[in-house]
Amino acid sequence: MVRKLLLLTLLSTISFAVFAQPQPCAPGEPPAEDCASACINCNFTGSGGSTASFSGGSAPGFCGQLHNDQWVGFIAGGPTATFTATPAGCQTGDGIQIALYADCGSGPVDCNGGLPGGGTTPLQLVNVPLVIGQTYFMVIDGYIGDICGFSVSVSPVSAVQPPQIGPIRPLQGPKKLCPNGSGVYTIPTTVTGVETFTWNGPPGSTINGNPPPFTVDASSGYQVTVTFGNVGGAVSVQGFNACRVGGIQSVNVTVAPIPPTILPKETVCFNQLPYYLPWGEEVTPRPPGDYIYTTTPPLVTPYGCDSIISQPLKIAPAYSVGPIVRYVCADNPVLNVCGTDYTGPNPSIIGECKTFRGCDSTILVNLQVLNPIANITTTGSTTLSCNNKKITLRSTASANPSVKNWRTLVGSSLGPIIGAGDTLAVTQPGKYVLVTTMTVQNVTCVKLDTLEIKGNTTPPTVSAAANGSIGCGGNQVTLSTTNNATTPTFIWTG
Repeated sequence: MVRKLLLLTLLSTISFAVFAQPQPCAPGEPPAEDCASACINCNFTGSGGSTASFSGGSAPGFCGQLHNDQWVGFIAGGPTATFTATPAGCQTGDGIQIALYADCGSGPVDCNGGLPGGGTTPLQLVNVPLVIGQTYFMVIDGYIGDICGFSVSVSPVSAVQPPQIGPIRPLQGPKKLCPNGSGVYTIPTTVTGVETFTWNGPPGSTINGNPPPFTVDASSGYQVTVTFGNVGGAVSVQGFNACRVGGIQSVNVTVAPIPPTILPKETVCFNQLPYYLPWGEEVTPRPPGDYIYTTTPPLVTPYGCDSIISQPLKIAPAYSVGPIVRYVCADNPVLNVCGTDYTGPNPSIIGECKTFRGCDSTILVNLQVLNPIANITTTGSTTLSCNNKKITLRSTASANPSVKNWRTLVGSSLGPIIGAGDTLAVTQPGKYVLVTTMTVQNVTCVKLDTLEIKGNTTPPTVSAAANGSIGCGGNQVTLSTTNNATTPTFIWTG
């Protein structure tokens, strides 16, 4: 009794802003004359009584006519229940009628209108589907106004016992807001056994436009909008049904102004104007330089906060570079400037480029071609022989800054440098390579020319002759020779 009186007192002190929750029955409180006045029996296991002393009312969709109806409420604790109403001592012998309603404005969940002469016939509502935690109202009426005693039993009894209210998970919603800001706060999961939620907030706040505390039907109370004043505090919510009080869940909210925000400096090119700042303001063409733009008036965040944002902005000019000299080799005289290939020589290339920031840039290029010449020449035979013991290799002139080196060719590989300059004296047969190199601005161009020097080792021809003969008198004769050698030397033996 003490618990019920305490619960009744607690519920009566709550501001029911949008929902008038039925009150629990006081000890000994009789059934009500109509649905709207019915209290909730928090320990409903069935009921009993008489249809005497009650007047007729009305109920939407009832399966008969009401004459002396009485109403009592309970909270469903299970998914289905069977209700059995048994009449007794009926004055006219016609019995009773029974129906079950989920609310006072809609038709019955189930209804049994009785029958003539049913004064001793039990009536049933069988396997009635119930929503756990929802309030239901039972009406008992005498058939054609019969005055009867009656008893009502329920199976299972647990199906009409009020459930405990489940826990409320941590609320979702902003924890930092500006003065006069608004935030949406949400209960993230379904709470069992609850019929209403009561939300509360700090001084100066409103909840869905109403001063706290604010009570709302559970079906529409899982999310509210809280508008704060100049102070923060706890936003809390608590679940109720007519017989149970749930635990409180809260989140602390700090209310303070947003400090000014200075964004990182941005750079845009003059050719990219107009430029749009993050908040949509247009920056029209203006001289290159450094600027700072600020939101005027301050922006308002989704939570109703004033927000001042500053954007430093550098407007970069267009660029012009050159003329600059670039070099390519004659065997591939192509240079790519700003995505376009140019063939040299070309002293007046104009490239339209973009800088890494996307700014327009004009580059003037004087394209020069490096063309080293490697060409080996000789003034005579390219074969070494007894008559031709040394050959001088010469080279065609090559423009400065050409460097000429002479190498041998061993198989397919160049040998070491054996000489430098325009000429090379050769005394051994083999393959000789002239390497002409020209390097300017880290561009190196190379040309090669190869000449094979052969060797002829056939001995020179020689024949001897005398201008007479030596007789007994010891006459002297002269010996002479002829040969095909150049400046030969001779050895005579006898």
